[in-house]
Amino acid sequence: MFAYFLLLFWITVSCVAAPPAVPVVAEIKSVYLTWGSPDTSSQITINVLTLQKGNSVEILFNGKTEKNSRHRELKDTPFHVHSFDFKDLGPKKNYTFQVLLNGKPAKNSYKFTTLPNDDTPIEIVSGGDLSPHEDVVNVAKQAVTKNTMALFLGGDLAYEDGNPKRFELWSQLWDLLNQAMISPDGRLLPLVVAIGNHETNKTKTSNPKVKAPFYFLFFEQNDQLTYFTRHFGKHTSLITLDTGHVEDHDGQQEKWLKAELKRDAKIPNLLALYHVPLYPSFRPYDDKKSVKGRKVWLPLFDEYQLDVAFENHDHALKRSKLLKNDKVVSKSGTLYLGDGAWAVAPRPAAPDRWYLQIAKVEKHLWRVLAAPKKLSFQAINKKGQILDSFTLKNGSVIPYEQ
Repeated sequence: MFAYFLLLFWITVSCVAAPPAVPVVAEIKSVYLTWGSPDTSSQITINVLTLQKGNSVEILFNGKTEKNSRHRELKDTPFHVHSFDFKDLGPKKNYTFQVLLNGKPAKNSYKFTTLPNDDTPIEIVSGGDLSPHEDVVNVAKQAVTKNTMALFLGGDLAYEDGNPKRFELWSQLWDLLNQAMISPDGRLLPLVVAIGNHETNKTKTSNPKVKAPFYFLFFEQNDQLTYFTRHFGKHTSLITLDTGHVEDHDGQQEKWLKAELKRDAKIPNLLALYHVPLYPSFRPYDDKKSVKGRKVWLPLFDEYQLDVAFENHDHALKRSKLLKNDKVVSKSGTLYLGDGAWAVAPRPAAPDRWYLQIAKVEKHLWRVLAAPKKLSFQAINKKGQILDSFTLKNGSVIPYEQ
């Protein structure tokens, strides 16, 4: 009996004396950069992704604390995004900032560099079709250099198919992107992100945020539009497009594309970034979306002399021949580079197609050096091997020039 009361006393004391449960510490999942307008030299958007509701998120930047942000969340996921817009920055300037979470400085500080607004050459790295695979980091570590200024992501990122219940795929991908989007000298690299088919679900809706919930949660680059333009110095314009995932190729997007190409026609380098290729390396040439792209966009690409299109979706390495009017030309055509094999398993490309210069089964990223009078390209794999290299100069493809 005595033992019983002793045990009861011990349980009672233990329960009374037990300290209260420690609250879950708010976690910063990622800090990443995007742009909210074509101007990449004097403004930046700092995005803070947290995993707990009700956090106070602020940015300590340029000696001031910025409290005003746009907060977005997605039901049935732990994700909360706070986006801060900073304007009137200087071109080619180095900046450092710190995140304040619930009034306390986060462990790490971050730095970035604004892009030039003149004729200074700009290095960019482009790829698509990632998935939560370690090669997101492995390939990026080989392709990204201390000179890289931005990353282009061509869609099909986490492969969650627009399903909030599959948020864990995004959680895994952010862990990888946190490493991939850092330059060797420790700078955060701004992201330009196109939408792919695996960002969308099959819901019949006119609401893009329902159709592609994670894309609009994380990458609010142009309000609710999946097509937009970014300028890189005075010499390069990038047009990001939606290959029929939220917006149709034709209609409003086609009108917008024509206006953008016309406006930027005198800029030396005209580039496009989108997901489904007009000239596939694996899927059939008469694939429905490829046919639609050639029907609607190709006449505009030809009319305004698009220099290069970054294509994805087919999971292979490809470079087309110079093409115009759906034919091979010797000069002043468009090159189509792809095909989205950053980290997913590559597929068997078809090198014998009439429009392809090269087609390989290789994970890779494209490193691009954009300058006023030329564009130089290298395709790089996770071993650091250069799989293809060339320069586009005066409308012709020539051996690689730095």
